Order: sequence, then C-alpha cells, then structure tokens
Amino acid sequence: MPGLIVKTSLFPYRMKLKSREPIELSFTITNNGIKPKLISFILELPPQLGLDKGGMTRIIRKKLAEKVSPGQTQKFVYEVFPSKVVETGEYLASLNVSEHFKDYDYVLESKDEEISIKVED
Repeated sequence: MPGLIVKTSLFPYRMKLKSREPIELSFTITNNGIKPKLISFILELPPQLGLDKGGMTRIIRKKLAEKVSPGQTQKFVYEVFPSKVVETGEYLASLNVSEHFKDYDYVLESKDEEISIKVED
C-alpha cells in the first residue's frame, strides 16, 4: 500500500503453555505519504487464542477517529491469551489495514499481514 508502513512484533516471541501467560502483540501503522489518511484495521486471531482471558474475544475492528498525518505513527498493543483448547504448535493471526476515501464506506487500498504465534510447552 503506497504511503502506509505496517510493522508487527511479539513479546515474548513464544507463548509458554505451562504458565498460561499472555504475550504482547503490537503493531504500528505509519503514514509515509504526503497526505493525511483515513485508516481502519481488523485484527483476527485463530480459535485457539483470544484477546481476553476467557478466549471469547478473537476479533478487533477499529476505525481511527482522526486521519493519520504524513509522518505520523500510530501504535497498538494487545495481549494475546491461550484458550482452553490450545495445543503446542504454530498459529496464524491476521491483520488487515485499510486506507479509506472520504469516509469508511470506500476502501482505497488494503494490506494484509500474517503474524505467526508459536505455542510451546
């Protein structure tokens, strides 16, 4: 997507199943263009992971209230928890970032990112 840079990171890099502690999923959206941009995103986790301790919330849809100015970076941080049905392995979370025209009804461009989350004993 011209003008938008999306970077993702996990801390720690792996989820330890024994401790059942959450990991931190963070991402930044930077407007590298010359005009302000209206942006929304959808973060979706697989059924084995959740955004709350009960594992019931797996999807976040967010429309940024204000346009992102040229050179501005927005940072988002979410805790990812293991659900009761998680097993060791690798799981993919998806992040879709969209740039809109005038309002949120019209999508100019969309960018998809996959985030690999490893779960170990």
